Amino acid sequence: MRVTIGRSWAAWARSAFRAYFTRGVVLSDAKALKALAAESGLDADAAQAAWNDLIWKDRLKRANEQAIAAGVFGAPFVVVDGEPFWGNDRKAQIERVLVSGRF
Repeated sequence: MRVTIGRSWAAWARSAFRAYFTRGVVLSDAKALKALAAESGLDADAAQAAWNDLIWKDRLKRANEQAIAAGVFGAPFVVVDGEPFWGNDRKAQIERVLVSGRF
């Protein structure tokens, strides 16, 4: 069950990023988030309860603070073996580094 839930959350995250970057879905809109959760196989009400839980909000705040301290800016921002990649247009470069190593 845990693996299935993890896959659903991962599917939701991909769906949310795709919706934001390609369709302009407003991710601060609870109705839109619940729809994305349901499309990803999650219980939409349970997902809403999770993102409203103060424990998770605090965890997100700490993660954001750590990212800013590490020099992360913008989204998407990916670090592979210490090398930062910023922007959706860098996907091909990230894939090349993952397959073949650094340039």
